[in-house]
Amino acid sequence: MYKTMDATNWSTASSYCRQKQGNLVSIHNTIQNNILAQLQRNVTGFDAEFWLGAALSANGSWTWSDGTPFDYQQFQQSSEKGNDAVLDSRDRLWKIKGLSVARNFFCEALVLTTTAQPVTSQPVTSQPQLCLPVEQQPLYNCKNGWQYSPDTGYQYLVIYDTSSTKAQAACQAQGAQLASIHSQAENDFITGLCCENGCNFVGHDSTYGWYLTGGFKQNGSYQWIDGTPFDFQGDICDDEGNGSKLVVYNYDTNCHRHDCGRGIWGLWSSNPLVPPYVVCKKK
Repeated sequence: MYKTMDATNWSTASSYCRQKQGNLVSIHNTIQNNILAQLQRNVTGFDAEFWLGAALSANGSWTWSDGTPFDYQQFQQSSEKGNDAVLDSRDRLWKIKGLSVARNFFCEALVLTTTAQPVTSQPVTSQPQLCLPVEQQPLYNCKNGWQYSPDTGYQYLVIYDTSSTKAQAACQAQGAQLASIHSQAENDFITGLCCENGCNFVGHDSTYGWYLTGGFKQNGSYQWIDGTPFDFQGDICDDEGNGSKLVVYNYDTNCHRHDCGRGIWGLWSSNPLVPPYVVCKKK
């Protein structure tokens, strides 16, 4: 990653980054968002807005100029019009701006090596992210992108802060479904997609860490939204037992929330809610 101190408009900034074989920065989780906000302060010595690679497409959806999935956002509610966005290091929120506004910017670029990489037809599972000791670990420290499980032959993706009523549509937009779970190994794999969080940390909806799956309880029986058989059942705690949506908890068992804890299932209310993690699954 490298920077420029010359404030300019979004198009000029994007062109400059491409000339350097890079792009304006894209952000895919809260950890990255916070790091970039702090980087702005460290580099300039003050809080300010700087350009992101986010651009509003002709169909009304936001995209990243580097072509990566737009799987995370921190837009501030605003009536301001524009097709581009900045990150404000003061509150770490994204603000929509017009094309002609001048702001500083950072470029990001891949570091390439000369070592040839083997070609494989299987999706590649990234290395686990570095997790802090659980009592120090906040939410949203998860593996980025699709993660392949050789035990199941499926890929899994974590999406942040998507309403439970829109979660299935978000997965379908990725060519996937909300995840179903058919073995203890699959349950463990999904649980391990994000670091276990401590008791002093909550998500943006003021809940501990947990994953929304494609499971639901209807007329006393469990089902998966993808239509696969309900042939495995994990341990279920009694917290939120009056709900209908099947979730997998990912917080420290020492938080003393009934019998809930990492890898344990629970049922959440069918009312609209914003889970910190939504898990998608595809072949």
